[in-house]
Amino acid sequence: MTFRCVGIVMLAGLGIACSDDDPVGVENGQVEVTTVTTGESMDDSYILTVNTDVLTTTLLANEAILLDMEEGTYDLELTDVADNCAIAGDNPVSVDIASGLQASVQFEVSCTLVDAEEG
Repeated sequence: MTFRCVGIVMLAGLGIACSDDDPVGVENGQVEVTTVTTGESMDDSYILTVNTDVLTTTLLANEAILLDMEEGTYDLELTDVADNCAIAGDNPVSVDIASGLQASVQFEVSCTLVDAEEG
C-alpha cells in the first residue's frame, strides 16, 4: 500500500508528514480526520491508527489528512485517550476511500474534570 499523510497542528503550529512513493499517474483518495474535544481537563493529543497497524500518527490538535490512500475500506481508530475522556459513537470507524475523492471522519471526545488529588 502506498499513501501519504499530513497532520496539521492548529494550536502549536507544527506539522506531521509522511509519504511513500506513488506510481506516476495514479490518483488515490484521501480522508480528513478531525477530533472535537469538549468538557474539562481535556486530552491534548490522540493516536490515530489505520487498519490496526498500517499507519499510526499523533493528532496533537484536532485534524489529520491522510493523502494518497488506495481505494478500499479502512478502519480508523482513535487511541491514547485519557482515562477521564470518552469517545462518542463508533471507534474504530470504517471509511470507504474512492479514487480522487476525500472522505471525512469526525471523532467526538467528551472529558470530565480530573480532581487534583487524582491526577
